[in-house]
Amino acid sequence: SLQNRGRIQGGVSTLWLLRLLRILRAARGIRILRFLKHLRLMLSSVVSCMKAIIWAVLLLLLVTYLFALFLEDSALAYLKTTANLSTDVKDPVREQLKEHWLGMPNAVLSLIYSISGGADWGDLAKPFWHTGGG
Repeated sequence: SLQNRGRIQGGVSTLWLLRLLRILRAARGIRILRFLKHLRLMLSSVVSCMKAIIWAVLLLLLVTYLFALFLEDSALAYLKTTANLSTDVKDPVREQLKEHWLGMPNAVLSLIYSISGGADWGDLAKPFWHTGGG
């Protein structure tokens, strides 16, 4: 009888311990929900600003396109005026203009690189100091 009572008390204490662990797990879940409330608030803020973010990105792309158009036109004008000058030595200014600014895709890409830090703006703008344009 004493052995059975010890087993029953041991079983009860084990059940009590399991209940306590379950309660602590639930309390931890409630604490996580409190952080999820802040996450939900931040996500809803980002979603509500999405319209303004899209317009800002479109404006940035438009300004980039306009500057690329101007710089590409300046590079093309310089390349056309110096095309008749025949020299055996490669002109580094012409080579840089051809590499970075000849064509709209190259011009837009060069500006995006300079904005994002992929290329130094000083290196990309250096040929325009010699052309007199841009």
